[in-house]
Amino acid sequence: MFIYRVQAFGKYKQHVIEHSHSGNLLAFIPEKGATITDAKFRLHNKLWSVIDGYTSAEELRHFEFYKNALLFPFANRINNGTYEWKGNTYHFPINETERNNALHGFATQYGFEVTSVDLASDSAVVYMNWNYEGDQTAYPFPLRVDLSYEITADNGITARIKVANQHSEVIPVALGWHPYFRLGGRLNYWELKLPKCQQVSTDDRMLPEGETVPFAGFFRRKRIGDLTFDDCFKVTAKGDPAEVHLQHPTAEVRLRYWQRKSKNGFQYFQLFTPPLRQSIAIEPMTGNINAFNNGEGLVSLAPQASTEWVYGFQLQSIRS
Repeated sequence: MFIYRVQAFGKYKQHVIEHSHSGNLLAFIPEKGATITDAKFRLHNKLWSVIDGYTSAEELRHFEFYKNALLFPFANRINNGTYEWKGNTYHFPINETERNNALHGFATQYGFEVTSVDLASDSAVVYMNWNYEGDQTAYPFPLRVDLSYEITADNGITARIKVANQHSEVIPVALGWHPYFRLGGRLNYWELKLPKCQQVSTDDRMLPEGETVPFAGFFRRKRIGDLTFDDCFKVTAKGDPAEVHLQHPTAEVRLRYWQRKSKNGFQYFQLFTPPLRQSIAIEPMTGNINAFNNGEGLVSLAPQASTEWVYGFQLQSIRS
């Protein structure tokens, strides 16, 4: 049976869903944009912590690399923090100063309210919402975000995010997530398999140059080795969902990450390898880098309309 508890995490409240027998666990901080702090699954008689999360409130406060954060109302970068919408110009604060870009939106500045929790023997779902009142001048568009996290006994987690426009006019919307996955040891020894995709060509400020280029490095499973990623890809695979497989061959486990592409779904993803090389970020994005300016994947959400996005991951055995 899954159980639910709330516990202190420094100055924050950490919400935890845990299976009483297996130890499968999902932990998150609603008041910090529902950022995930840990996820664990039992496999091969071992409890695997598959999220490179946060061990203290101080780590969470520093928010290094935006680990495991919800990225909203935009993901990745906006050139100079500036965009135009319906004849008006708006300016997000520059928080990537070395490149003069706005980075990853502001959802982590706000809290979600947990509204209900459904617990069962083989699954658990927590439901949350956030009513954004349009109080930031860079994005003065009121809306509501409904978010649910589901954890299952078969070592899976699914996130569903629904955004409803509460403004009187059409608003721009984009979304991303910033999970850092780990399988133990250094990522150099892990194997990676990507869906069919093309790489977004970027300049020295990590902004798109207006084209995608062929990419075929990991369409078959391949060891990561000493490769370094900080790259955006456009999914061209026809199947839905698009999947990324991260495999630890000696430990005989695979992390299956997936993102729904349908309708206004996740058409892009970013790969990033942090300096310590103990995890890798596989980041779903609904739109391209700088989508608020180039319009690539940007959702124009009509008044009172809503749209939903779904993604998730699962730990699997690769034992024969």
